Order: sequence, then C-alpha cells, then structure tokens
Amino acid sequence: MNRLKNRIIWILLIICCIPALSWAEELTIIKTAVTAIGTEHAVLEWETNIETTGQVLYHPVREFQNNLAISIGMATTHSVRLNKLLAGTAYQYQLRVKDADGHTVNSEWAIFTTTGIPLPLFEEIVVGSLTKTTAVVLCRTNVPTKLWVEYGTTTEDRLMVSGPLRDCYQIMLDGLQPDTLYHLRLTAYDNDCHEVISEPCKFTTMEDNIALHATITGTFGECPDDKYVSHDKGFLERITDGDTGYFTGMATSGDVTAGDQFVIIDLGSVQPIDRIRVYWRRLAYSRDYSLLLSNDEENWSVLASGINADDGLDERSDAGDPMKVVMTQGDGKEARFVQVFAAKGSDFFHKHEEWRFVQIMEVKVIKNYELKIKN
Repeated sequence: MNRLKNRIIWILLIICCIPALSWAEELTIIKTAVTAIGTEHAVLEWETNIETTGQVLYHPVREFQNNLAISIGMATTHSVRLNKLLAGTAYQYQLRVKDADGHTVNSEWAIFTTTGIPLPLFEEIVVGSLTKTTAVVLCRTNVPTKLWVEYGTTTEDRLMVSGPLRDCYQIMLDGLQPDTLYHLRLTAYDNDCHEVISEPCKFTTMEDNIALHATITGTFGECPDDKYVSHDKGFLERITDGDTGYFTGMATSGDVTAGDQFVIIDLGSVQPIDRIRVYWRRLAYSRDYSLLLSNDEENWSVLASGINADDGLDERSDAGDPMKVVMTQGDGKEARFVQVFAAKGSDFFHKHEEWRFVQIMEVKVIKNYELKIKN
C-alpha cells in the first residue's frame, strides 16, 4: 500500500512540473538602438525580455577582426559605449546575450556609421610575386588616395603612382638586386591632403642561382637500387635541376672507397660567387669534401676543404626527404667551373653498412652582386 502511495505522489509531482516548464519564457532581444553617434564613439542600447548579460562584437565593415565590449550586470536593459572609433566609418556589430540559465541568443549583424570625414588609413599592405629583380606591392586604403612608395636598401628610392585617386593599388617594383633585403614605406594622401604613413616593412628578393640547369660532369651518375626512382632524365643533371626530391632530383656517386668522387658544374662564363650550397641526402653524405674553383677546368684553386656535412643544417627536400645542407662562402671569387670533390677513401656517412656511395640532391651557386647604394 505504501509503495502505491509513493508512486502516486511522484506522478502528481511530475504532472505539477509540466505546466511550469511550458510557462518558461524564451529568451529574445526585444529591440536595439545605436545612439549618441560621434566621430570617435557610439552608444549601443538593447533590451531583452528577461535579465541577461551581454557582449557586443564590432569592427569596421571593411575589416574582419572583431573588437569586444561587455555589459556585465544582469538586467533587461543594457547600454555600452564604444570608444576610439574611426571618423566617417561604417561599423558592423552583433549583440550576444546570455540569461541566468546559460541560454544564449545572437542578434543579426547590423551597421552604423560614425560622423565626420574619414581620414586615410592603410587597411592592407602585402608584398608578393617576388623574383630576383622584381616585387609586387598590393595595398588597400579606406578612402581613395594618391600614393607615394619609398623603397630601397635604405628607402632611398621614391615612386609616385600617377593617375586618379584609388583605394586599391598594385605596384610593380623592378630593377631590384637579387637576394637583397629591401625596406618599404608607403604614404597615402586623400583629396584634402590628409596623409597616412605606413609602418616600415621589409622584403627580400629571390637569390640568383647561376648553377640552375648548368652542364654537369662527374661520377654522380649511378642508378640507385630502387625501382621507384624516376628514369625520365639523366642522374647527373639532377644536381642542378632545381629539384631536391628523392625520386626525381637525387644523384648518386660511385664507390667512395674505390675512387675519387666529384661533380663539375659549368657556369657558362666566369662569374663572381657569393656562396655555394650543397644539398646532401641525410642518409648518405660526405664528411670530408672540398670545393674547388677554376676558369679553364684545368687549373683549380681550393675554396674550402675538409668540409663535414655533419655540420650542415637539417632540412627537408621538396618531397619531404631529410637532407644536410652545407653553405660555403665564396667571398666574391670568380670562376666558371665549380667542383665538389670527395677523395678516394675519405670519410662519409652511410645509413646501411653495404652502402659505398654518397648522394647529392642539389648544388646551388649564388652569384655575388655589388650593391649600388645612392649617395
């Protein structure tokens, strides 16, 4: 009997709770308003049907990074002042409210515009499409402007971009030096001569690899014992093909224990050399090689000897293969022929005991340029 009585009590309690659940109000934002709009501020007001806290996300329409203002107290009416706004600028905003039970509601994005005349501002500056001698500057301003471009090794060059006022520019800088750090600064002027100066930025032009696709002779023409290695091109030419991938860009030497191993790169003419990079496969590389220079392929001078690829940088190839990259300074010395030379019996690292070879993924010879700085 007591069990039956207890069950009846529980059923009655559940029935009594059901109407209470159905009477719970759904959280809604009743109204919003933007008031007291000035050149640098605005006040956002909103009302909810029950007490909530609130947040305001806002940003200029032409940007996408949100600022945040918070109304902390639980209330049905809220007011938040947004400060440090830009004059004459359209802003997007969204309200996000939360009640005491954690229910949330977001308003639709809406727009208001501050008063006054907008001053010019840079919204985006990008330097891209870099080559050895050119760069492209992309910039966007909030209002139509004229543009001055200052660039150079010490921003000594100036370029006035002619034409009508625009809010988006694409400027080609040419006649640059390869492998050189350049400074860049932009100045924009609106129709009322208000100006804005960008923060200084830097970019580096691409290096001039004068060994790219150069003619090669030497002993690195062996075919690896790997059926997946490509045979679409000769093995020696892979040393200067610009490809460091294992299957398509690697060259394998002969037996280091049985004879001298070398590659000779013909640059085509005598060139001043800034530096030489040798890209070794990290599983088979020399620990004692030399770099030699010549103008006639008969008389050689030693640029560096006893070079140990153990000391090189660990890098990944185009296909993700591990490499040892060793850079040797050329100090502006001139040569037509560059030789990488490992003597018979010289020390070398090989992952497997039966290996008697070393492997090169690429050799780059970077040309030396004497920078012409204006007085």
